[in-house]
Amino acid sequence: MDRREQILARLLAVMTAVAEAEGGHAFRNEPKVPEAKLPAIRIYDGDETADESAYGRGRPASGPLIVAAMPEMYVTLTADTEELGTALNGWRAKVIKAATTDEALLALCHNGDVRYLGCSTALGEGREMTGDLGIAFAFNYALRPAQLP
Repeated sequence: MDRREQILARLLAVMTAVAEAEGGHAFRNEPKVPEAKLPAIRIYDGDETADESAYGRGRPASGPLIVAAMPEMYVTLTADTEELGTALNGWRAKVIKAATTDEALLALCHNGDVRYLGCSTALGEGREMTGDLGIAFAFNYALRPAQLP
């Protein structure tokens, strides 16, 4: 199995454990989550970028390079609580801790390089004021084209 797929599969397992501990669910590439399945963590495969410094200097095209996989993650809560911001921040902390401390996930990354990049909420002036929180990570791994399935 490709390393990117291994990272995404493990991330889903980790986030499933986080969500289920709070009575919720986790999904991968699922755009619509029924209200009955909230709270939910949704993971989309997202994008990846290669470290440009690995190119040139006679490097073979099939040589290894470091790639940052950046799945999109969203926590969705029911929006009818007065403590929505506090609840979202609690989930943010749980997600960050789980993604940056899971030994199996860290082992899939180059030198355990998992980076929290920030978050964005739907809470703010001129925004929808819904229970959504986007959380960004980069999971850096070594891509070895010659070893791809």
